[in-house]
Amino acid sequence: MEKQEEEMHQHVRRRPGMYIGSLGLKGVNYLITHIFEELVKGRDAKVESFAITILGNTVCSLQVRSNHDLQQFLRLFLYDYSKPFTAMFCKALRGLTSRLEINTSQAGFVFNYGIISEDLKGVNKPSDGVLLIRLELDIEIFKELKFDFYYLRNCIEEFALLNKDMKFYIEDKRYEVVNQNYFHFPNGIMHKMNWVCSDIYSTGYHQITICTQMDSNYYQIAIAWPSDWMYRRGRKISYAGNYITSENGSLIDGVMKGIYKALKKYAQDVRPDFEISFSQFKKNDKLSIVAQVKSDELEFAGSTKDKLESGKIKSEATVIAMGMLSDYFRDNRRLPVEMLSWSRK
Repeated sequence: MEKQEEEMHQHVRRRPGMYIGSLGLKGVNYLITHIFEELVKGRDAKVESFAITILGNTVCSLQVRSNHDLQQFLRLFLYDYSKPFTAMFCKALRGLTSRLEINTSQAGFVFNYGIISEDLKGVNKPSDGVLLIRLELDIEIFKELKFDFYYLRNCIEEFALLNKDMKFYIEDKRYEVVNQNYFHFPNGIMHKMNWVCSDIYSTGYHQITICTQMDSNYYQIAIAWPSDWMYRRGRKISYAGNYITSENGSLIDGVMKGIYKALKKYAQDVRPDFEISFSQFKKNDKLSIVAQVKSDELEFAGSTKDKLESGKIKSEATVIAMGMLSDYFRDNRRLPVEMLSWSRK
């Protein structure tokens, strides 16, 4: 076992990019995001609060209050090295830190350069339901890295937008004047859509939103368009879990297909002779879409794995968007009339 551990740690240290993608702030965000993702796995998992404190240029602590089985989370770090693809972020955390402390009310451990060196049971014991993590990145690997408060602040703000029932804190204690922020967005990604629209639709806009669940997948979808159609092009932003999918993929494709189907249905009801081309409709840049799906079975494609790829999510998003727009078109005829003018073959 010791030999396997040493070989694994050497592999992580020689090829850190295989585990976290970058030795910059993006890689640090990857580690923090995966800790958070693991704690919110499962339909019944709930995180009440998530706090990050920057203690040094490469040192930070996390405090999480959760109903998650924290002992199960702790056991992830005591993994079996014979299963090389189990809990990759745990291997990265152990392999890329000079010191890692993980503590719960029942047990805790210290890892020095990936090797268990201390048992923290009974030392600085947190209350029930609280997880404490303190990590010191290995400066031999992260030679030029310094934690950037504003970069991490933006990451935490994004977490808050995507997890509307949770509270998030970030604090920077490196300087005499402490920087700190608190985030809680009860309306979820609808706040994100408001920011997008206020930036690009200077003369006003219309918006419809929905939060719903289909099977085991949870969706937040917001669709917006300008009041006068004279504006800069819209934006389409897609999230899978707590990750932005920069290449979009199945979720945005499904929403666009649903809008198209609702428009086609409207056209068939009022102008049966009108033909709508989906390929032409897809070229429309007037709409803005912000959408998120949470699922235990997310799949990604593309060279950077930034494109969501799921036929089920695409079909569910189509059904949801079609339902949203069908009723709206019936009661607000100006929008579909404008859309029909874009979609002529």
